[in-house]
Amino acid sequence: MKRAFLVLLLPVALPAARTPLSAQAPPPLSARDSSRALHHAREEQARFERARRSHLPEVSGGDSGTCDEHVGRFCLTYTDEDDDWRPPPEPAPVADARERLLGVLDSTAALIPGDDWVAGQRVRYLVEAHRFPDAVAAARDCRGTPWWCAALDGFALHHAGDAARADSAFSRMLGTMPADERHEWTDLSDILEGKALGRYRRLRGAARDDFAARFWRLADPFFSRPGNEVRSEHFSRNVLDQLQDRAKRPEVISWGGDLRELLLRYGWPIGWERLRQSPYATAEAPSLLTHYGDTEQYLLPPDEALADSGITHGAWDQDPLRARTGYDIPAGDSTLRWIYPLPHQLAVFRRGDSALVVAAYSLPADSFPAGARVDAGLALLADDDSAPLVSRSPGAALEGALTAEVPSEPLLLSLEIVSDSARRAARDREGLRIAPHRAGALAVSDLLLLRPGEPLPDSLAAAVADARGSAVVHPGESVGVYWEVYGLGEAGVRELTLSLRLGATGKGILRRIAERVGLARGGEPVRVKWKEPAAPGSYLPRALLIQVPGEMAPGDYRLELTVEPAGHAELTTARDVRVAE
Repeated sequence: MKRAFLVLLLPVALPAARTPLSAQAPPPLSARDSSRALHHAREEQARFERARRSHLPEVSGGDSGTCDEHVGRFCLTYTDEDDDWRPPPEPAPVADARERLLGVLDSTAALIPGDDWVAGQRVRYLVEAHRFPDAVAAARDCRGTPWWCAALDGFALHHAGDAARADSAFSRMLGTMPADERHEWTDLSDILEGKALGRYRRLRGAARDDFAARFWRLADPFFSRPGNEVRSEHFSRNVLDQLQDRAKRPEVISWGGDLRELLLRYGWPIGWERLRQSPYATAEAPSLLTHYGDTEQYLLPPDEALADSGITHGAWDQDPLRARTGYDIPAGDSTLRWIYPLPHQLAVFRRGDSALVVAAYSLPADSFPAGARVDAGLALLADDDSAPLVSRSPGAALEGALTAEVPSEPLLLSLEIVSDSARRAARDREGLRIAPHRAGALAVSDLLLLRPGEPLPDSLAAAVADARGSAVVHPGESVGVYWEVYGLGEAGVRELTLSLRLGATGKGILRRIAERVGLARGGEPVRVKWKEPAAPGSYLPRALLIQVPGEMAPGDYRLELTVEPAGHAELTTARDVRVAE
């Protein structure tokens, strides 16, 4: 971004009081007046950062002799999980100094509304002061370079928690900014790692743009809500990088590519500490220990989902020991708190050429404050550029179930629970490989666990209303099980033999065969077998109530249903179950 450099020629008096954001524009200024105003604003910004540095907490120590990663001039050290450093409350003199600076920036913006530096610093420090409505208004007052004003608008809206409008603002920015700036801001080299980084570096031109579009599409933390908080956070970090031009910081070192990389990877520091100086030290300013935040949830897509193999591959929401980058989602004065893992169960049921996906969840009673509004969403994303299929439940309870009818194809599922008022969220994201429908083929659905009740459901709609929020059961508990069998009428099946058993996981195939033919004891806590006639229709719904033995040991088990249609190969479906104490 290019900025005009105005030479200081004549002083101009600046009012100390903060002018309203809606103040009328003053009479046109000469270049000499503008130069003096800008010079004074930069002096005030430097004075504030000196005040901030002088009030930082002081600690002993320094170089520990270990370095987990070198980034340019800096030694990056990863702390232990229990080393949860948080900055102390901001001293009152620092807050007062920031308000003084904002008063000067407000006055200067009224005098020279077209200056990019003033507009940027004004929005920055309003956000830092958590004055989000004022920051949004200040960004709208920007009269400088159009793409930079759009960037400031996105920055302010993002930190104010308005994901949809922030995303739109950054899209406007990308559409108007120069090509070289756009290339720098959209480059993913600093945040990718592993195989994804290797693939990205080999791409050029449109292929690289397509990769980036896929990356941000999958990195969206909430498919069921408008906006993309992770993409907006990345561009907000680029805004902060741009704001370091001709600005002072707590660190008395020049801004460079290494600090830019750290900013893009981890965001703005959450705080600093001054290292206590030796009495014989000659440095003008003490060395600082810079702290970056520890992201609660790893939100970026796995390598496998970014590869040509498709978005259903790879494990989501993993917690790498040392992630190369991390993203927090702003939530007012703090960041969004994640509840992980999200207890849930998923099941798929065939409906002609499409499928009905059921996602049931159950959050602990203390996961959200009493009275907090909780919104639930189920989104399924195809491996193309289409919008996700979304089912929403605004004002949902802490336990519930959502359904969505989708095409029978591989999809990425995202179950999302968010409370804006409580600033908390939970999600599960995983691939679903839904087999396409084959006319006349026999098939059996997934198993859906139910809360006990009478009568047992005779339809999927009734079963969804009784769906358990997870596959966790307890000894002595009654558990309902619902499933469907397909293609019986087309295949001419008249009789079925069914068996349902709950057994320990981890048995080898030879052991299972020996148990089936009676050469070894199975030792299943639950085993039921029966015959029944095959009813006509496109599918056969069935439900059964089983009792978990009271003496059943806690652990992982598998609930397996076997369907033997007379004259046809048997069908099996299973669900992993956790028996808790």
